[in-house]
Amino acid sequence: MFGFLFRRTKKINNNLYGRERAIPQSRLDNFQTAKQEKEPYLFLRVSIEEIEEEVGNVMKDFRSYIDEIKEVSMKIDELSKMFKRGEITGSVYQSIMKELSNSLSFLVDRIFNLREILETAKAKAKLEWTKERIRMKAVESDLYLKMVKGESHVKRVSSPIHRWEEIISRIDRALSYLTIEDEVTILSHYLSSVKWSDGATSGGSDGIERAKSLCKQRMNMITDRWSSIRRNKIEEVINLEFKASQIKEKIKEVEVRFAVGEFNQSIYEYKISNLKGTLKKIEEKISNLRRYINDVDMKIFRCLELLRETP
Repeated sequence: MFGFLFRRTKKINNNLYGRERAIPQSRLDNFQTAKQEKEPYLFLRVSIEEIEEEVGNVMKDFRSYIDEIKEVSMKIDELSKMFKRGEITGSVYQSIMKELSNSLSFLVDRIFNLREILETAKAKAKLEWTKERIRMKAVESDLYLKMVKGESHVKRVSSPIHRWEEIISRIDRALSYLTIEDEVTILSHYLSSVKWSDGATSGGSDGIERAKSLCKQRMNMITDRWSSIRRNKIEEVINLEFKASQIKEKIKEVEVRFAVGEFNQSIYEYKISNLKGTLKKIEEKISNLRRYINDVDMKIFRCLELLRETP
């Protein structure tokens, strides 16, 4: 789906900053829509063994490419700092940036292809899981009726429903390896360096426009996801602030009861120590959540600004 947006030369310079690892075309095609000449219902005939094997292979590549792209992003950051500090000349900066940008373009292309494979596999696995749940409810209902009627030799039916659940869970864990903040950072770096990439420059303005189109697609998905996550995080902050206020009230109550002689010194110190320790942990959680929300907000804002600024 996304491959045509990042069409570039087949070979990538085999240098310090990136290497080409070919993904078999069969793997990229495995979970795609069935060919038009096939019957539509064949699309839903999915082998659990086939998906388990394919998902395992794709997840390994997905995680590996994410690690590589994080490394390239880190190098781009450091290269920019070196240039700003005057440690390297403009020509050196441009030469290395071109290599890093080519690697980044290659890796971004692979990551989004693999993500689509995983998301497609997850969708199919959920369809099979739903189908299996419906089947098992019908089987359990039938078994119950037979037992009520006193029929003997009632045969239990095995179900792969737990295997489908495990596949879905494994895919979710793999997809979560690329966090929202990581993906926004990657897109920001890509937009900043797209002018250096052979894939973009060889296509001229069309190449840059294709890159922008992909980034817009991904940013639309990211902002939708982030809106939901952000609401949940803010709600979590509100709940934690309410708990913090309750603990502060309890601290005041303990201090008053100690002042009137209801508690001795040791009991007072024990209660205050526990309450203040709990309060400190809650306030740290609130601070971390607020920092997380602000960081992601700023990264998304910066990426959207880059999209507008990219000619």
